[in-house]
Formats: sequence, structure tokens, C-alpha cells
Amino acid sequence: MEADSQEFRVGARLNSTSSTSGDEGEKLTRTDFMSMVKSLEIQNRIAYEEEISGLRTRVEQLQKREWELERKFLRFCDLKEQESVLMELKNILLLETLSAQFWKRTFFHGGREQKGRKYSYGTFKSSGAGQDKLLREKDSQIVAKDAEIRRNGEDLQGRSNVIKKLEDQLKNSISHRSIAGSENELSMKLETAEESLSAISKTEEEGITREEYNKLANDYEQVQKERAEELKELIYLRWCNACLTYELKRYQPLQEYIEGSKDHLEQEIEEGGENVGFRIEQQLDGPDMVEPSLGVTKGGPVWLQEGEIA
Repeated sequence: MEADSQEFRVGARLNSTSSTSGDEGEKLTRTDFMSMVKSLEIQNRIAYEEEISGLRTRVEQLQKREWELERKFLRFCDLKEQESVLMELKNILLLETLSAQFWKRTFFHGGREQKGRKYSYGTFKSSGAGQDKLLREKDSQIVAKDAEIRRNGEDLQGRSNVIKKLEDQLKNSISHRSIAGSENELSMKLETAEESLSAISKTEEEGITREEYNKLANDYEQVQKERAEELKELIYLRWCNACLTYELKRYQPLQEYIEGSKDHLEQEIEEGGENVGFRIEQQLDGPDMVEPSLGVTKGGPVWLQEGEIA
């Protein structure tokens, strides 16, 4: 665009020069015209060179400005990266500070707890010797009570076996009742036979001898004796059944109490309480731990009334 404007200016100058020369006529010669053209070319060349140098200077300035902007941009990127690294380091430093404060507090409280533990350990150690001796004594007492409980359990087991045997005998006595019923029928038959014998003795036509009558009478007396003995045995078995039932009802809660006491003792031994021995003595020496009897006194068995037997 600038070159075209320069050519337009040269043409305008030439036209103006030609017009002036035409007006002046023959004042200017051909040499003067050529020198004027050369001077104009020189002026245009100088103007072009000045313009080119100005453009070069402007391009150099723009390049310098571009380099400066690029340098500033790189510096800005470097500063941003350093800023991000600085923020990260700042966060790490903050975390380390908080961690250091936490561990400082932890060590402080741990030192206080350690001092308290040392103090409690000293007091426990001072009282531990006496407690150890007391626990050993209580342990020996527990072992003795445990052995006694086992002996009572074995005794109770033996008595339960006796009760089972007597229950079997009671079942047999029930069968004896049926025998007693058959004896009643037999006695009735004997009575009828005796009546018939008395009637027959009055009549001579039957021909029954005195010896046969005595034999029947002896048999009847023997049956009466056997019946009396079986009745006594039945009464004795009923009495035994009543006694054993009473003892069984009495021993059942005692056995449950012994088992519960044993479990309670084992639990207290595991917990290691200080009052174990005292509780054991209080439980085992109470009124419920009296040795039971099987309904027998020094004078012999206790005979129950008919209502108790039933």
C-alpha cells in the first residue's frame, strides 16, 4: 500500500512538472528534466529506505516485546508452579505441626497415666501379699467344701438308687394286692366249703371222714396266716414308699441347691473376688446344708399314719 502511494505521488509530481514545463515553454531542457527525475528517484529511494528502516525498527521492537512477554509468561508459569509447591509445603507443615501437637499431648497424658499406674501398682503390691495369703486360705477352704459337696452328691446318688429299688418293690406290692384279692376269693370259697362240711357232717350219706375235715381246717388256718403276713408286708411297703417319696421331695431341691452353689463357687473363683471364702462359708454353713435323714431316728423307723401312707 505504501509503495503504491509513492508511485502515485511520483506520477503527480511528474504531471505537475510537465504542466509547469508546458507553461514555461522552452525554459527547461531535456537534461534538466532528467536531473529532476533522478533527484525524485533519489528522494523516493531515501524515503523508501527510511520507511524500511522504520519498519525494521518497529519489527525489532515487536520481537523484543514478544520476547519480553514470553519471558514474563515463563516467569509467571514458574511463579505459579512455585506457588503451588509452596502451598503444598505449607499444608504439609501444618499437618506436621498438628501431628506434633497431638503426639505432645499424647505423651503428656501418657506420662501422667504412667505415673498413676506406678502409684496404683505400688499400692496394689503393698496390699497384694496379704490378699494372696487370704486367697490361698480361701482356696483351700473351697477345695474342702467342694470335696464335701461331692461326698454329699455321692451319698445322694446312693440314696436315689435305694429309692429306685424300693419303687420296684412297691410295684411288686401292687401285684401282691391282686394276690390278696385272690386270697379273699379263696377265703370265701373256704367259708362256703366249711358250711358245706358242717352240713355234710350232719348227714351220713356223704361219707366224709373226720380226718378230711381237719385237713381242710388246717389249710384254712394256713391261708389265714399267709394272708396276715402278706398284709403286714404290704403295710410295710406302703410305709417305705411314703418315706422314700418324702425324702425324694426333700432331696431334690437340696441337690439343685448343691449344683447351684458349686457353679456359683466356680464363677467366684474365676473372678478372683476378695469375699469368695466368706460367701462360701455363709452359704455352706447355713441351715439348708444340714445332713438330712432317711426318716429314721435312733429309736427305729418312724411309723406314719394311714393318711400319710395313702
